[in-house]
Amino acid sequence: MIWVSIFVITLLWFFIGRLVKQKLHIPKRTWGYKHERKSFAILFYLMLISFVLFGVLYDNANPFLLFPFLGVLINLLFSVEQYLFKKQEKQYLLYLLDGAAWLFLGITVYMFI
Repeated sequence: MIWVSIFVITLLWFFIGRLVKQKLHIPKRTWGYKHERKSFAILFYLMLISFVLFGVLYDNANPFLLFPFLGVLINLLFSVEQYLFKKQEKQYLLYLLDGAAWLFLGITVYMFI
């Protein structure tokens, strides 16, 4: 059942993302991400390091459960950064969609494990 849920969420994520890109004429994203401000880069790396340390320091922490929520926070950070500094490109909508997908994936995995 978990695999069906993950598959459905991934399909919805893919098709809604394509629909949003087509309707709003949002350009393609590149594979790498370049921060607009140094403060956002520092915040990104602090967030990443804190999740890694949390996973290493606590024995009960399951990286499989932590990773989707890290994806949510990182995509929210990217979305805020894009909204503040490149609002006209509307890339922030795609990052919000990615964050929502990671949130639903994380909740699904948490419910079934």
